Amino acid sequence: MRKIVFFLIIAAFLLLILDASFAQRTRRSRTTPKAEKVKKKEEPKKNALQIMSFADSLLAGGDSTKAMELFRQVAIGFPKDTLAMKASSIVANYMIEHGNAVDAIKMLGSLSITDSTKMAERDLLMAKAYFSTGRIGYALLLARKAQVDYAGTDWENRAKAFANSLMDKIPKITIAVPSNSTQR
Repeated sequence: MRKIVFFLIIAAFLLLILDASFAQRTRRSRTTPKAEKVKKKEEPKKNALQIMSFADSLLAGGDSTKAMELFRQVAIGFPKDTLAMKASSIVANYMIEHGNAVDAIKMLGSLSITDSTKMAERDLLMAKAYFSTGRIGYALLLARKAQVDYAGTDWENRAKAFANSLMDKIPKITIAVPSNSTQR
């Protein structure tokens, strides 16, 4: 009888220990997701260069839609970064090529640029976008303005070449003079 009582006491003690360790495991599993959430919040955000690199690889792989979303994220999320204009120009060119020049004009117009070389690029992209909307005269005006504003730089040559290509696209206006007019 003593052996049975001793065995029951030992068994009860072991059950208490197992129950306590099981309770600790369930408490840990409940707190683990909170700890993971804290770790996720503490992770640093990706920088513009990382996003641009990933977007470039997506573009090279043929996923232009996702790549454009990432380029737009860089342009909007990192406006003071030097890569913002590069991302904006990629997105604007894509929009112009895919018939969305009006949105490209809006996006380019909202950029705040302090670097003059980036301003020249933006101005020429604006001219291309206006040309894509059919406003050839305004596009020519912007190209000629860029040609004057960036005189003595490579941008002057680019603007001049674009303006000259636009001149061929402007319809020629002929003025008809009546043949039976009398001259005095």
